Amino acid sequence: MNKIGIKNYITKGTIFEYECDNNTFRKTLERAVEDGIDLAYAEIISQELNYVNIGEASLPYAYLSKTSLIGANLTNSNLHSAVLNDTFLVNANLSGANLEYANLSGAYLEYANLSSACLINADLSNSILCNTILDNANLHGASFYHAKSLGSAVKDNARNFCVPMSCPSDGAFIAWKKILYHNGDGLGYIVKLLVPEDARRSSATSEKCRCDKAMVLAINNIITGESVNEIVNKRRFCRPTCYRVGEMVYPDSFDDNRWNECSNGIHFFVDREMAINYI
Repeated sequence: MNKIGIKNYITKGTIFEYECDNNTFRKTLERAVEDGIDLAYAEIISQELNYVNIGEASLPYAYLSKTSLIGANLTNSNLHSAVLNDTFLVNANLSGANLEYANLSGAYLEYANLSSACLINADLSNSILCNTILDNANLHGASFYHAKSLGSAVKDNARNFCVPMSCPSDGAFIAWKKILYHNGDGLGYIVKLLVPEDARRSSATSEKCRCDKAMVLAINNIITGESVNEIVNKRRFCRPTCYRVGEMVYPDSFDDNRWNECSNGIHFFVDREMAINYI
């Protein structure tokens, strides 16, 4: 008999094999989910599972890299910390799914339904989100670095979508920016900024923020604490920006689309230690 198995690491050092005779891998997976098998850490890599019906599956920490799940039913599934990078999820139904800390980098999510899904701290960098449904999705802390069509997905397909900004939405406040200065001293400098009340400001889903102007209050060497009066932030593909204590600093332009996290503006963090630790 031909046996198809799903390798499942339940506990460290223990391997569980779920097998069905004379079945395709897809039917074996559907049967395992129907039987309530815990598929934590399951290895389901580079499989073709289009239109598979595995709603409410238990797949935390599972490896589903480069798997084709076009039109799949994954409603209310537990995919906490699952690896879904470069996975095809076009037209897939992931409504109500737990994707907290999931790796969806490079995933194809066109027309996917992520309504009411939990995507807290999920990695969606370089993913494709054209016409993705995001109604009531929780995207706090999710990374959308270089994600395609996030702005249009939010605008057209995200009712009741709310990600609070990581910086105050109004009023003046203190902010912090790290500038790497390649002079042999290692970490560089931390710049203390005052973002004025009338400054435009934004953040996407992470703690990194942008504004269109700020007053420079202090510049200190991160290692020695030594104060300096000015420093030039030299960035690739952008004009150098000079930060001088006691003067306003302006970016070359400011992008009003908050979802373009790494776009034009003065980048900063509200928390000093977070700015220092940012790479």
